[in-house]
Amino acid sequence: MNGWLTVLQVGGLAGVVSAVCTFALGIVRERLQSKRDAAYTALRASLALEGFAAKCLDIILLEEVGLELGGRRTKAGSLPSLADLMSDAGWRSVDPDLSDRALGFANQIEGAQLRINAAAFESEDFHRHEIEAAMLGDKAWKLAAELRSTYSLPPNRALAEVGTELGRYARKHEAEAAAWSKKSATS
Repeated sequence: MNGWLTVLQVGGLAGVVSAVCTFALGIVRERLQSKRDAAYTALRASLALEGFAAKCLDIILLEEVGLELGGRRTKAGSLPSLADLMSDAGWRSVDPDLSDRALGFANQIEGAQLRINAAAFESEDFHRHEIEAAMLGDKAWKLAAELRSTYSLPPNRALAEVGTELGRYARKHEAEAAAWSKKSATS
């Protein structure tokens, strides 16, 4: 009888250990999948933000070329659109702060477009479109770089010059953009 009791105890213990191991493996698998989902979502968002930044640089360069050829600045223009980032359910796996900033970026574009349109009707401000493109393009590039860094993704070497140029234009126009923000906050 003592032998059967030992067999039952060992069998019971083996069952408990097996259940714990299965449960732990499930948790590990789920976390790994969540990390992969987050990295994939961060990659997609980075590519969309970098594409947006490149289009912003195009706006700036076209304005400069137009001026060099004797043209005038455009009084108003459309900012590029941001590829749809909202449809991806993987955002739940991404750091909440980064998710908030990435998903809220479309609202920043809308706000900038409203400021561009208002400036076109209120004043002779032919420079607003270019400056909004520089500031938003730089923000988009930096956010994409942060997403890539957080999820250990390689930097986008193909568009590396875009980030450098946007940073240069953003620094060049920072004071003017700050003055507009202050002016719009007081009015």
